[in-house]
Amino acid sequence: MKHATVLTTDLADGLILSPERYDPRRTAHTSGVRLGTVASLSLQALRPASVQGRWRILDTRHATAGFIRCERPPVAALGSTKKVLTPGAVIISRLRPYLRQLGLVDAGLIPDGAGLCCSTEFYVLRSTSTQSIAFLVPFLLSAPVQAALAAGQEGGHHPRFPAELLLDLRIPADRMQRRETDSAAVASAVMEMRRAREVLRALAEE
Repeated sequence: MKHATVLTTDLADGLILSPERYDPRRTAHTSGVRLGTVASLSLQALRPASVQGRWRILDTRHATAGFIRCERPPVAALGSTKKVLTPGAVIISRLRPYLRQLGLVDAGLIPDGAGLCCSTEFYVLRSTSTQSIAFLVPFLLSAPVQAALAAGQEGGHHPRFPAELLLDLRIPADRMQRRETDSAAVASAVMEMRRAREVLRALAEE
């Protein structure tokens, strides 16, 4: 493991002294477009006291290796604050990144007449433009990024990585060039996954 010397003037905001914050392995790529320029963190919250209508709730176990699967019925009350989701967002759990709990939010997750929300353990990424950010799903699952997220986790009992690490990731030029085609491929894969599950469900009910 490489070591780094950090000056007091270079400490992260809040004068954070956690060694993990300065681990040089937190850098997946040294060049490219900063993730924070193509996507921003959504902080739109849904609090129990302000709930209206029905909401389907996603927790971290519902997102695995790029796919989100949840058949939990919508509810009319919340036990804690959640984050609001809309189709097109990409979610990634900040808790235990080695579990690869991330995926693309698609319209198939939203029941008719209901809303969609998720655990606050998720970072919710939304496009800063009209272009899809679905291409971020395979990027975030790539080996260099997974290694950087693993190196960036902080805390012993419930290790999490900070938002700054996520937004500061560099997206290589070749991935940016493939943004449109990769995003379309991810969206297609999600639709195929849902279609396959519907086929199996129908067969089971015959």
